[in-house]
Amino acid sequence: MEACVCDVLPQLSTSAPVHVVAHENERRRSTSTGYLAARALVDGAYHCHTDELPSFEGALVLVAGAGRELNAADRGRPIVALDGSWRQARRMFRKMAALRSAHAVRLPAGVASRYVLRSETVRGGVSTLEAIAQALGVLEGAGHERVLRELLEVFVARQRKLRGF
Repeated sequence: MEACVCDVLPQLSTSAPVHVVAHENERRRSTSTGYLAARALVDGAYHCHTDELPSFEGALVLVAGAGRELNAADRGRPIVALDGSWRQARRMFRKMAALRSAHAVRLPAGVASRYVLRSETVRGGVSTLEAIAQALGVLEGAGHERVLRELLEVFVARQRKLRGF
């Protein structure tokens, strides 16, 4: 309970739903940020990649280094964020039938990760919550991004305190 962030969990409204599709191994990790992101959004949904998934036809899938860059004209289209290691996310994107009619988009480069609970294995990589925050910054405005980044700061601080840092 010391690491719980329910007391600071926002309920942000967005112009379209945001779906987090988590690798089954990610669901058990206390440092996972995907579930947190889904809970912070009024129209957020959290799925395991092994579950029966809705159709993501026309949705935009956040994929590092793939597709075109996300831009403000994409506002109103559903977003899918893959939650897992970089390898797991790439594999989910390639193999999941529910994503075959979705479109890969990448985030604008240059935002450094503030997520220090895990070591980053990909240069320029960010956590799932940070990726969603950045995407909503592009689509909904800087206020959405700021609120989610503040949530991440509290989450990281409480997790570090729990671990004795």
